Amino acid sequence: RYDNGSVWTFGDNNRCQLGVDHTRVAKHSADPIQVEWASSSNNSSSVSSNDHDEHFAVDLSCGFSHALVATRSGRVYAWGRGDYGQQGNGALADCGVPHAINGLQGAASRVYCGSEHCCVIAAKKDDSTAATALFMWGWNEHGNLGVGNTTSLALPTRVPVPGLATA
Repeated sequence: RYDNGSVWTFGDNNRCQLGVDHTRVAKHSADPIQVEWASSSNNSSSVSSNDHDEHFAVDLSCGFSHALVATRSGRVYAWGRGDYGQQGNGALADCGVPHAINGLQGAASRVYCGSEHCCVIAAKKDDSTAATALFMWGWNEHGNLGVGNTTSLALPTRVPVPGLATA
């Protein structure tokens, strides 16, 4: 992530983990390439150095072959491998360009990726109260999501954490 909020990637792209249309970079890129953001018309448009809050990255995390970005607007975007639910959109499919994760309550303050799972810390401010929530999804074979079982999840799920300030 650059100071201007843009995100650049390089390396393997066999699971769409570079954040660009798979037809543009099919296999890999040895040179840095700027992540593309899906526009409202479902076409891809490259985001240049601008201050638009919706696509200004403030936090970034990479898993084995997927990635998460939190933007200045508090939204979370995912791309890359998705066969364990890492995309957080209910599908079990790879996604080449970043898409917004729905179902998070509050603005994301941090994003984390495990090898094949995702974690978001979101804060919600209502009038005089502030609530913090932990959301997890993806691969859960070893209980890595903390939801009390080993079933993988394809949608963000709020995980109760003792001592976490919640409302």
